[in-house]
Amino acid sequence: SDSNPPANISWFKGGTFVGSGRIYSISKIRSDHSGEYKCKSRNEYGEKDSET
Repeated sequence: SDSNPPANISWFKGGTFVGSGRIYSISKIRSDHSGEYKCKSRNEYGEKDSET
C-alpha cells in the first residue's frame, strides 16, 4: 500500500504472524500453506487490513 508516511506491513495466516514487508512469497509451496492470509498496513494515522 502506498501511504504517507510509509506504512509498516505485516502478514498473517490464520491470525499468526508469518512475515513483513510489501511482498509475502512462499517458495516450495505445500498443501499446509493453504488458508486465509491477511495483510495489515499501519502508520501513525491508522491501519488497514486486506484479505488475500
